[in-house]
Amino acid sequence: MTEKDFFEMDFQEEKIDIKEILLKYLRYWPLFVLGVVCTCILAFVYLKFQNDMYEATAKIQVLDNEDNANFSLDLKGLLGKSKVNLDNEIAVIKSHKIVGEVVKELELNVSYFAKGRLVTRQVFSPPFKVSHQLPIDSIQVGISFTLEVNDKGYLLTNLKTEQTYQTHGYNYQANHPDFLVEIRNIGIQDPESQQGITYTVVVQSLKAATQGIVKSLNVASTSDDSDLLNLSIQTQNARHSQNIINALIGVYEKDGIIDRQKVFKRTIEFVDDRFKYLVSELEEIEKEKKDYKQENRVSKFEVDAGVAIEKNAAKEEELFLIETQLELGEMLQTSLQKQKNFELLPSNIGLDSETINQLSSEYNSSLLEYEKLKISAGENNPYLNVLAKNLSDLRSNINKSINSYVGQLQLRLQRAQNSQGLARTYFKNLPEKEKILRNIERQQNLKESLYLLLLQKREESAINYAVAVSKIKIIDNAIVSPPIAPSKMKILVLAVFAGILIPLVSLYIKFLLNTRIGTTKDVESIAKGLPVLSSIPLLKDVKQILTEGGEQDRSVLKESFRTLITNIKFIIPKTKDGVGKTLLVTSSVKGEGKTLISYNLASEISNHRNKVILIGADLRNPQLHKYLEIDNVNTGLSSYLNDDNIELSDLEFHHPKETPNLDILFAGSIPPNPTSLLSTPRFEELLGVLKAKYDYIVIDSAPTLLVSDTLIFGKLVDTTVYVTRSNYTEKNIVEYSKRLIDEKKLNNVGYVVNGVDASKGYGYGYNYNYAYSYGYSYEDDDTKKKKWYHIFKR
Repeated sequence: MTEKDFFEMDFQEEKIDIKEILLKYLRYWPLFVLGVVCTCILAFVYLKFQNDMYEATAKIQVLDNEDNANFSLDLKGLLGKSKVNLDNEIAVIKSHKIVGEVVKELELNVSYFAKGRLVTRQVFSPPFKVSHQLPIDSIQVGISFTLEVNDKGYLLTNLKTEQTYQTHGYNYQANHPDFLVEIRNIGIQDPESQQGITYTVVVQSLKAATQGIVKSLNVASTSDDSDLLNLSIQTQNARHSQNIINALIGVYEKDGIIDRQKVFKRTIEFVDDRFKYLVSELEEIEKEKKDYKQENRVSKFEVDAGVAIEKNAAKEEELFLIETQLELGEMLQTSLQKQKNFELLPSNIGLDSETINQLSSEYNSSLLEYEKLKISAGENNPYLNVLAKNLSDLRSNINKSINSYVGQLQLRLQRAQNSQGLARTYFKNLPEKEKILRNIERQQNLKESLYLLLLQKREESAINYAVAVSKIKIIDNAIVSPPIAPSKMKILVLAVFAGILIPLVSLYIKFLLNTRIGTTKDVESIAKGLPVLSSIPLLKDVKQILTEGGEQDRSVLKESFRTLITNIKFIIPKTKDGVGKTLLVTSSVKGEGKTLISYNLASEISNHRNKVILIGADLRNPQLHKYLEIDNVNTGLSSYLNDDNIELSDLEFHHPKETPNLDILFAGSIPPNPTSLLSTPRFEELLGVLKAKYDYIVIDSAPTLLVSDTLIFGKLVDTTVYVTRSNYTEKNIVEYSKRLIDEKKLNNVGYVVNGVDASKGYGYGYNYNYAYSYGYSYEDDDTKKKKWYHIFKR
């Protein structure tokens, strides 16, 4: 054999037979069918009692409506990205403030459950409505109770205290301390239709109900660069999910509008407050002017004073504008100094200082963000402290800007007054009365102009307050999809997969932990290079013999022994003419069926017109006579080996009637020293004599693992038939037998696998696995009874 042939042979021996592995598992197909049926039944039961889950999804767009008069370099805007901070908006939407308003609006703190025979399901449209006696904001500890409808009203049972109370009628008004709730009948027309149904009502606090909704609410942006938000929630009722999402969008939209209205509302309040003082001052000036004219009898100036007045008009107009700005600046300064905490400032009240107007607008925007974050994030948030610091800095900057602006106005006023003093030379001929009257009129005009300016700003703020728009755009209202859970198809597929996987894993573990041989291939894989002569089917009756039927018997058992004889002829060495052949039948341990094989082998050989003798050489535990259901003889092999005076003719031979060509020499009495007897030359002499009289000598010997009797005369035989048993012989025992063969303690060995059970999928070796595939049968059609599942064996 070349090196190439050696490697090819080794590769073929280690090659995995996929078909054999599949058939090995498919022979247990009823187990797989049962597993799939059981898991599918469990899946159907699970789906029967599992509540469907519905998901409502909506989509909104967050708009950026902030006014910004100054140009700034915005990289996100230049790249087409959203300038809206969606993380902040998501935090606002999921805040307890917003979700709490939804809980209040939809009364989500009250849950109803109906108890069925096997499962309790949540009910979203009960025939009654329950509300706590206290406002939802005041509920600190919830209450849980059962409710049963009867002829009198409701039978209430507190789940915590186990107290019961029977109401009178179907409207209840918190008459019992354990049931501080109100129950209103909204659908009970026929009490009998509700009898037998037990409802469980759970009333939670606002905080607990809000936390439950926040946990189930999902808000996320559609992409990193988008200003769109997806809002979704999953509940057991489609309409319930839809109502929650729509209400959440409504509350969030309303909250945004209120935030935008706060600045305008503060401006209106500021103007209204200033109106009180301006009206009072105008009344005083008008009264002073009236009194002055009456006292001094002044009606109008002379015509010649007109030219002087026109020259002084320009200076007065400048002085008027400066005093107006100074008055507005001082008013804003006074309002800022009165603030103890952070409060909104009026914006765009008419000051000509762009810096003060811009700082006031930035201060109001930062204050709104500060108040919103304070509600959602808490007072200890680091970013909140940063905003507070920024607000303080802004207020300080505004105060400094106002002080600076007022100082500038005062300087301008002083310069204007000095200029006016120079202009008064034009009026030295004017009466003093005219001067006083002009002063009074100037003050009157100043107050009236200021009044009209503030009135205009108030109207502008009122219009902006009324038309304040939302900062979101609803793309899609809440849309409810079909039930998303449980996924029936997915569960059924998993059930089928589990039904196949569980038996598969169980069988794999079983095969993995199986240390016994099953088929001829198990023996071949261990005893490489040694032939497996045949596999013998499992016999229901261990006493079954092969004599019935004769040569016309076509049973599987009969054919297995014919195959055994044929294979023995291939390995048994040739002998001289007239010299019989010796066959040693042994095994490793007791119970592997060597006596059964010995007798049936000898019987089948004799049926082929060969003269055969079967020797019971198991002197320690003779079983051959028990197998034939006869008594053991007194003068047997042990007597012949022990007493040199006993001749072969003195031995008691058994001659079965069914097999005239077969003689049996039993072991005889059990000796105290079987090893010594079998090692005497007399046993070898006996074999020599019998070879001359018989064509075949079959020796039933003792197991090799238990005693060494067989190994003593193992070299005297021509061929050794080593018997193993399916599902009985351990694989390490086969390895032991291989070592005996490698050590040359047994001659010309071939294995036989006994007790192969076809019903467990082991088959009968290479010769009988496909018997039915070709339509042949070894039993008569009239006597053979096919199983219903024989078609699966094809």
